[in-house]
Amino acid sequence: MALYLQAGLTWKLSKTSTQAQYLANRSISLTEAVDIEEYAEHYVEIADAVTDQAISLGFVTTVKGLLIESDRAITVKINGSDTGLPIGHTADEGGALLLTATSVTTLTLSNASGETANIYISLPGA
Repeated sequence: MALYLQAGLTWKLSKTSTQAQYLANRSISLTEAVDIEEYAEHYVEIADAVTDQAISLGFVTTVKGLLIESDRAITVKINGSDTGLPIGHTADEGGALLLTATSVTTLTLSNASGETANIYISLPGA
């Protein structure tokens, strides 16, 4: 039996957000349908100056969609890429990355923002 996930995103973050504030302020409504059979999500804190921290995909075999929200500027590498995708425009400005119809098997995050980054990751897959 397949699960169906639809994704969209609204968020309010600040560089002083605690995990509880972060979770209370975020609002996710999905608009793209993705047929999934597995799902994992994480809330992680990545200290400043951490490079290429591997993120567990949990029990998800292949991630078919990806949502990453951060309250600080971070860099994301997907499937061992040498080039990272930036999230956020300035060190103290967070942002989000939403990918659908994708295939992710490895994920790493880097933080050079000057502060600890609070990050939410949603991993629907099969």
